[in-house]
Amino acid sequence: MTQPILNRIHGVKFCWGIALCALLWAQSAWAISNEQIEQELVQHYDNIQKFSNYDKYPEGTELDDENRLFLQKILTYAQQASTLSYSFPTLQNNISIATSPDGKLRAYSWDTELGGSMHDFDAVFQYKGQDGQIHVEKRKSYDGGGAFVSDIFQMNIANHPVYMMRSTAILSTSLMYESVDLFSIDGNQLNDNIKLIKTKSGLTQRLGFEYDFFSVVDRPERPIRLIQVNPKQKTIQIPVVMEDKEFRNGGRVTNRFITYKFNGQYFVKQ
Repeated sequence: MTQPILNRIHGVKFCWGIALCALLWAQSAWAISNEQIEQELVQHYDNIQKFSNYDKYPEGTELDDENRLFLQKILTYAQQASTLSYSFPTLQNNISIATSPDGKLRAYSWDTELGGSMHDFDAVFQYKGQDGQIHVEKRKSYDGGGAFVSDIFQMNIANHPVYMMRSTAILSTSLMYESVDLFSIDGNQLNDNIKLIKTKSGLTQRLGFEYDFFSVVDRPERPIRLIQVNPKQKTIQIPVVMEDKEFRNGGRVTNRFITYKFNGQYFVKQ
């Protein structure tokens, strides 16, 4: 009776050994450096740009595959806490990476190259929850083809951070849409239903407008940033856009602004 019992004990030890080895391997695989992560992501995005040549790859399968891989790897690697504060110096030359001033919220957004004159953007949001853990989710930062997030501002309202994402959607060669959307981190959830902006049509979490890109094409900055957010004064300013026969797609951007200021309860038009 003794030998079979010993065999079973040895078998249990052997199984635990395999499990421990697998766990250690998984931990070592997870502990990939930020530089290695960046190198992988840059390679995949280089492939996305290469495969976006529709004449050479008419079926688009390679482009679809690379987009799936790129998205999957961002969703996976962004769970590694160190990536939230890593600057990704090379990757940020290819995609948009915007981080909140307190370092708790970040948006990765990029052109999938799957669109035409209306560009298609994907976005992954990475944030630190109240539990101290890193949370990651994919979501469109704008309806339809999505948008890229250029900046994240932050205001403290009722002793709670409210984040303001400035995004741009490319709807055609000349028609653009720029917006500011309000977010907060509530517990371990990213809340996009922060309706603190009072407009004629009611309370909303977004201010946005369409405009003709060629009315501002001579501006030196890229990407073009038109909405102004001042966290100290707690104001959001959107430019006045006028109808103009020369700029039929969205209208001409002027030098005048409409100002919304926080009055202690809502952002209201001044």
